[in-house]
Amino acid sequence: MRGFFLFLEMAKSKIKKVQFKRECIFCSGSPLSEQHCIPNWIEKEFPEGRIHHNNFRATAINSNGTIYLTPETIYRQGRLGVKRLKIVCEKCNNHWMSIIENEAKPIVIKLVNNEQYMLTLKEREIIATWMMLVTIIFENDQPNTKAVDKAERDFLYQNLMPTDNWEFYLGKSDEDERFKRRLFHQGFQLEPKETVKSGNVGRKCNYQLTLLGINGMVLMARYLRSDRIKLSTDDIINKNFIKIWPLKIDGDLGIDNTLISFEIIEKVIVDLPEVTSLTGEKQTIGFTY
Repeated sequence: MRGFFLFLEMAKSKIKKVQFKRECIFCSGSPLSEQHCIPNWIEKEFPEGRIHHNNFRATAINSNGTIYLTPETIYRQGRLGVKRLKIVCEKCNNHWMSIIENEAKPIVIKLVNNEQYMLTLKEREIIATWMMLVTIIFENDQPNTKAVDKAERDFLYQNLMPTDNWEFYLGKSDEDERFKRRLFHQGFQLEPKETVKSGNVGRKCNYQLTLLGINGMVLMARYLRSDRIKLSTDDIINKNFIKIWPLKIDGDLGIDNTLISFEIIEKVIVDLPEVTSLTGEKQTIGFTY
């Protein structure tokens, strides 16, 4: 018996321990560095007041051909300015990601300070790129609702701009305190109604909405990856949000800071989005887990 246990100990000593290697979500490099969910410069320019940090998700139940959405809100307490995730490498963090941050900073400051001015096409692209980066970082705080796939991350890494799967909007809340500092994310799998009813659905989100609020200024990013449906803008544009990307018009875009009721903003970010088929037929359905 003693010989048997000695054999086990010798065998264990020969087994190499397999360690999980954590890699950068953009370049697969290492070592990793800590990345703020909300960029550090925002906290310096606009110190936090009321803390409001949450995620939202929903579950869908298919019963007799009817879809029911059951909301579940996850609140996270603590200062958003100190929330960090270790998902990007030092090289990415200090190089191209830093370039995006530095380009976006003066534009965001103007928007938060209610300056009425014209956003150029280049400035809209800068804000859209920055908000895409913020979205990708923050959705990793709630892995179950991640929607942005590797192809999107690779495109951002290589081109420093969003793909056509993204939409970005700007708004101004009528109650600054409710959006003094707000970071919100929800993820769904959106599919045509017949697909959901047939049960032929996967388990991965393909749609996400992320909202960043700073002193009443609201930036919103929507993303959908699908070859069967597309997002409709009617549910956003009709509520005084300004679409900053993409735009068919190449000229400057005037920012007039028309106030939007906070109830409307809350409804937009919690409700399912309006979608259409690729041929333009309106349909709305959601599925997630």
